[in-house]
Amino acid sequence: MGKFKVLKDFFQTQNETVVGGKLISGKIKVDIYGKVTRNGEVIGKVKLTSIKDQQNEIKETDEKGEYGIKLKKLAINDKIKIDDIIEFYVISHISKKVQKIS
Repeated sequence: MGKFKVLKDFFQTQNETVVGGKLISGKIKVDIYGKVTRNGEVIGKVKLTSIKDQQNEIKETDEKGEYGIKLKKLAINDKIKIDDIIEFYVISHISKKVQKIS
């Protein structure tokens, strides 16, 4: 869905982190998931919980530029560092309807 490069680490706790960075492709929006990559290797998974554009909180953007984002750490043991790439994606649930044929 979107690719984000980390440029600044504002703060990190065990469960969440706030970083600044640049949207380099695609689109990001609140409540999507991402995988954090460093040097081409996936180091963990996160969920995007907030996006800030300057002083305004926004729900989504597809404009390339710099943003502050808050992430919930899901499966990551390392700190997110400058130059890490976060690749955001959407999890879709597809359900099939089974129809009984008589």
